[in-house]
Amino acid sequence: MNAPDRHPTQTAQRLYLNLIGGERRGANDGRSIEVLCPSDGRAFAAIARSGAAEIDDAVRAARAAFEGAWGKLTATERGRLLMKLGDAVAARVDELGALESQDTGKPISQGRADIVATARYFEFYGASADKVHGETIPFLNGYTVAVVRDPHGVTGHIVPWNYPSQIFGRSVGASLACGNACVVKPAEDAGLSLIRIAELALEVGFPEGALNVVSGLGEEAGAALASHPGIDSLPHRQPRGRHAHPGRGGQKSHRLHPRARREIAAARLRRRGFRRSDAGAGEGGHPERRPDLLGRKPPPRRAERL
Repeated sequence: MNAPDRHPTQTAQRLYLNLIGGERRGANDGRSIEVLCPSDGRAFAAIARSGAAEIDDAVRAARAAFEGAWGKLTATERGRLLMKLGDAVAARVDELGALESQDTGKPISQGRADIVATARYFEFYGASADKVHGETIPFLNGYTVAVVRDPHGVTGHIVPWNYPSQIFGRSVGASLACGNACVVKPAEDAGLSLIRIAELALEVGFPEGALNVVSGLGEEAGAALASHPGIDSLPHRQPRGRHAHPGRGGQKSHRLHPRARREIAAARLRRRGFRRSDAGAGEGGHPERRPDLLGRKPPPRRAERL
């Protein structure tokens, strides 16, 4: 018998601490934020409510790592560490999948799938770390023109709540592979898996300060990270700015026909929301071959002569 596709319940709340310069620590003033499970509304964990001071400490730790132990590693060595991190994440699919499920309210199968994809991101970027090459450009006789790709330095990452582990993997994994040191601010709504993965990075051998995670509210910790002068690049969801790389996302709104069967519509939209289907061919195949929301079967397709 298959296990139910739901998250396990936790009875005791755990405080998930920041990871700054290799040290697990809470907010300087001791404040915290309860983490609610979206499926039942119950608080099952807590995170530190950090602010500008903790962000500043994390940026300083990242800078020290970039100019120190992390920055001295070769691309091959960085890649090997990322591959080890991918292996560590893959070995903990059950643990991290359950955490992702409870934190985001997704079915446990989707939480596990997100963790599997996250491990794959670290494996991919680990294998790619030593394949980021420069180039030479033809020019006048007697001249050599070369393009050398250098890391930005310290990158900031503000990760949204809908796919925290996957977006963490694809954003932070790429940044680390290129030699940057990272400061990550997870969404206060869902970001526990990021804290746990950062702890795993430390366990597999990442230098202290190479990867820092600071939790808190967007208007406090997030704003402090976005405006910090020590951040050299900020790939996250925001309008274009200083080395800022905006993302796209979010769910569409839907308007139902007055005669639509709401139970069919709700089930289909729920599956689409979890599985990120396109507006065209989503769950169940091509839209032209599925029953519509009124419950009617589509007419047979006619052959057309061109």
